[in-house]
Amino acid sequence: MNIFQKYQKALSNEERQALSFCTQVADDMGIKIYLVGGIVRDILINREFNDIDILVEDDAVLFGDILTKKFAKNIEILARNDKFKTLKIKFTIGTKNFEADLASTRSEVYEYPSALPILAETGVVLKKDIKRRDFTVNALAMSLNSKDFCQIYDETENGLNDIENGLIRILHPDSFMDDPSRIVRGLKYRAKLNFSLEETTEILQEQCLKSDKYTNDCQDRIKKEVKETLNLLLPYCFNRFVSENIYKLIISQTSKKDIPNGNLVCKIIDGCKNFIDTENIWLIFLCMIFNFAPFELVGNNTEKLALKRKEQAIITDFFLLKSELELLQNAKTNYDIYEILNKYSPEAVVANLCLTKETELADKYYLYINKLKDIKLSVSGEDIEKFGIENGIIYKEILNGTLKEKLNNNLSQAEEKSVFKNLCALAKNKTEDLIN
Repeated sequence: MNIFQKYQKALSNEERQALSFCTQVADDMGIKIYLVGGIVRDILINREFNDIDILVEDDAVLFGDILTKKFAKNIEILARNDKFKTLKIKFTIGTKNFEADLASTRSEVYEYPSALPILAETGVVLKKDIKRRDFTVNALAMSLNSKDFCQIYDETENGLNDIENGLIRILHPDSFMDDPSRIVRGLKYRAKLNFSLEETTEILQEQCLKSDKYTNDCQDRIKKEVKETLNLLLPYCFNRFVSENIYKLIISQTSKKDIPNGNLVCKIIDGCKNFIDTENIWLIFLCMIFNFAPFELVGNNTEKLALKRKEQAIITDFFLLKSELELLQNAKTNYDIYEILNKYSPEAVVANLCLTKETELADKYYLYINKLKDIKLSVSGEDIEKFGIENGIIYKEILNGTLKEKLNNNLSQAEEKSVFKNLCALAKNKTEDLIN
């Protein structure tokens, strides 16, 4: 199958029509435009793509303005960045809507290792733009101009061969030092594409991770890549994250030999997916690493990752629950188990479960996750008010007492209400006795 046939197969009729609009305007303006990056790679390997990225070898903002004026019924601008000359646009073709990113070719410089890149120039030739990208397989461009439509431009000279041979290769020796987040991104692509690290790239990754020359200026980028990679919930990703010392990007040391195998952790997390927020899966994996790291390093390194308050709370909950394990081991009743675990985030509960080696303790976690957490009272404070009890402090005692009986004795709704009424009556009598 030739490349044009791959292009036709990969894109819908509506997507191809939208890109034909781009072709018309680019030809009229006499400028070069390309599909670039992941979409080109995915077209070539017959893989479903996620994003449409269009590279303009000129001013993408000017191109986008002319494009939207000519095809106003079909295209609208969603966002623009005049400094970097980028646009996000939405196509409407028939009943279908989809977005695309337009970017001007540009060159960038890094003032020091892991610094944020500084824009040097826009509207550069394609080859200059390609130099700033991460891996050869993501650096291919496909022409959208009518004169050479669908022609592949492999400015790295390795992209097509690396796709054929299933290799992830960086573009230059300083790539990982410029942006260490590319190490995690490379792991993500290896997992998604079933590719391997090219030999020299593997050596340069090891050198970067052993180095102390990179700074923490790229922690936001590292966090983004770690989250996307570990949220894939693939044993390969976590095992490689540990075995290849990629964890050093977030914490300098941990006891690798004690960290549970990714197969076990993924199996447990997958079985609890209805209990947790799947966007937080990566934090459960981090707990595995932090658990075997010197405690004084954990706080410093979570700060470097700029965790959101909720994310930080999950890490904190993990360690707080860990400190109550003896209490949980000694818990005798369903209510005792519920009272301990219900204080903590679901992700912290699952993280501790992943580290549990005792069957009896694991059973208590699973009892809570699969049953106890879903048991709710059918009565509330409003029902207590009907008994004429005004002391709010007693409300909590009544509701907790009812819940305790329900959890421990598996009460039906009718039995629950009977217990509730008895507790309310006792509380009212007690209150009246105190008043008298």
